[in-house]
Amino acid sequence: MIALSVNCLLESGLTEFQVEIGQVEFFKGLVEEANLSEKEEESLRLAIEEKNMFAVEEILQGKNISADLKELFLKIPQLFGTLDIISEAKKMTKNKKALSAICYLEQIYELLSVYGLEKYITFDLGMLSKYNYYTSIIFRAYTYGTGDSVLGGGRYDHLVGQFGKDAAAIGMAINVDQLMAALVRQKKLLTPQHSNLLLVYGKEERAETIKLATKLRNKGEKVELCSLKGTKAEEEFLTYASNQKMKSLLMVENKNQVKVIDVATKAAQSKSIDEMI
Repeated sequence: MIALSVNCLLESGLTEFQVEIGQVEFFKGLVEEANLSEKEEESLRLAIEEKNMFAVEEILQGKNISADLKELFLKIPQLFGTLDIISEAKKMTKNKKALSAICYLEQIYELLSVYGLEKYITFDLGMLSKYNYYTSIIFRAYTYGTGDSVLGGGRYDHLVGQFGKDAAAIGMAINVDQLMAALVRQKKLLTPQHSNLLLVYGKEERAETIKLATKLRNKGEKVELCSLKGTKAEEEFLTYASNQKMKSLLMVENKNQVKVIDVATKAAQSKSIDEMI
């Protein structure tokens, strides 16, 4: 899913972005060790997600937890960056669930390296989300030119069970508005490809025209179909085709014949449908 996410962003035109990966089980393991209440866990999770160390310190104040654990909670908002950060976090705890979560991140990095995508990957152990249904990894993609993530996702192995079927699940979603904003500001918005051919037909020739359009598309042509209604003249279709930067206007004259007009020169010739395909 993470590899798919990276490839989706590359396909959109982005070249400079980072997918940050977190692991909510790291935080959950430490919360269990600290024996925090559900309300305290919620407050702490939000404070860490917002990287508000003052709020983290206030929540932990007076709690009967070890100095080392308290220090680790305070450091979580700062535990983001390359694989070295993960290795550093590994030395800070002996909590089995937290260590297992870090090992899982290391395995994911190893697999993403096999895909050749490691340069797009960073880690953030303080990424926890306001949604409490994530059960393992959570990830977001960031780029410049926008103030929010352009993509987000994660694993939620118990969420589907709430709707009647126990099943592990992982997913991602692209924030289209943020992605478009980033592409525009980075001047990487791809120019839309216009249709090459405008194919105009009457009701009687509809079936033959659709078959012709399908054959042309299968050959790589970009075809726009337009039904011939009312009194619209050939010149109007030519004007439209010219405005849309098309190369040819095809007027289906009957079930066997097509009038082919070069949009630039307006030169015309008749061809059989068999010739066209």
